Amino acid sequence: MNLPVIKHLQPTPGHVVMMCGIAGSGKTTHAKALEAKGFVRLSVDEYLWEHFGRVGVDYPASRYERLQQVAEESNLRKLDALVRERVACVLDYSFWSRAQRMRYRRFVEARGGRVTLLYLQADPGVLRDRLRVRNRVREANAAFAVDRDMLNRFVAGFEAPGGDEEAIVVVQEPRQATAADDGAERGRPGAGGAASAGAMPRGKHAVVLPAMAALATFLASCRLFSGAPDNAGWLAFLDPRGAVDGLVFALAFGAGMPAMVATVVAVAVLGVLPVAVFLIVRRLLRRHGG
Repeated sequence: MNLPVIKHLQPTPGHVVMMCGIAGSGKTTHAKALEAKGFVRLSVDEYLWEHFGRVGVDYPASRYERLQQVAEESNLRKLDALVRERVACVLDYSFWSRAQRMRYRRFVEARGGRVTLLYLQADPGVLRDRLRVRNRVREANAAFAVDRDMLNRFVAGFEAPGGDEEAIVVVQEPRQATAADDGAERGRPGAGGAASAGAMPRGKHAVVLPAMAALATFLASCRLFSGAPDNAGWLAFLDPRGAVDGLVFALAFGAGMPAMVATVVAVAVLGVLPVAVFLIVRRLLRRHGG
């Protein structure tokens, strides 16, 4: 993708680029291009996705604002350390309000950093086209749909940078609009997220694949400990009680455990192991956007 402005932004020590724009304006597209040049990218939306999952699926919408605050505080601590270490960063935020922009600018400059404000300006029609694509899927930067009414509220509430903020303005023309992602921030002007039209909605992966992994773990455990002959059919291995008895025998006579302790351990292993596999696979899918 041709992003001319990116060529002029270099990851020099202490350089912090603050993205600014409404949902669908291309903030994350530009932020990821900067990341590829060596900037460290910080995103509230990706923190929420990785640590808490999808709003309305993995946690109730009523917790969104509180978890968003947790994410922002965590990122602010990272930003503090990175600026002090003179590491170049890009903040993949909407920065819809002047007050927030000024607060972050003072925060960075007080630690010896230098701020560049990159404002992505786009016509509402361009934003609507972008969001129609983004709304088809759910992933880290598109946690929920942005409908026309919500977009209108974002546009009405957005505080465009003034001349004293010395922003670099990038005008997004209709022909430049892409399906690339932006950060989504529920209920805040400037929210917006990313999506590729062919991606599978995360909700299906988040349950089906972990459940299949857990079932496979359970079946493998039954086969391993049931004591059925190797030439027996699969149905002979589907005996949870036989698997518990086999594992108790192994623990009691092989490891020298008391029979009662061996029984408790065997039940715990066969019951907890599939659950643990389910949770681990689900967390991995969250982390990698599956």
